[in-house]
Amino acid sequence: MRKHVELPDESSENGTVEALRNTYKILDRRITSLLSERGLTRPQFLALKVVSDGGSVPMNKISDCLSVTPGNVTGIIDRLVKSGFLRRKGKAGDRRKIMIELTKSGRETYMNVFSAYTSFLEKVLQEMNIEERRELRKHLIKLEEALNRVDA
Repeated sequence: MRKHVELPDESSENGTVEALRNTYKILDRRITSLLSERGLTRPQFLALKVVSDGGSVPMNKISDCLSVTPGNVTGIIDRLVKSGFLRRKGKAGDRRKIMIELTKSGRETYMNVFSAYTSFLEKVLQEMNIEERRELRKHLIKLEEALNRVDA
């Protein structure tokens, strides 16, 4: 049985803010649940994403992408190495430079979470007709552009 969601008052800006906040909370709970089921935290998943996107990457790139200190990223990477999702590898010609790579298990886990979240979003979008999805996409693109322009 679907839960009835009270729509915010569309005549006020607060209604739009509230609708956006509520949508974010639901999406955040869903991704947190998917990660938790696999024993991952959000920073750990983001580290897997950085390594998946970049192949073999240095620790400082992960630190920069996650906007955390090198000390924090070391802890994140240590736990992912211990879990068997990542491995450290020395860079040829520079023993001081440690590169981080996905293991087979890490790649499978990353793809599994990504696929599960994508499937969830696709199910949600099936609740809308094609015109509603087109309108949503158009407005989400506008929102993304505005988010990129506006300072926090």
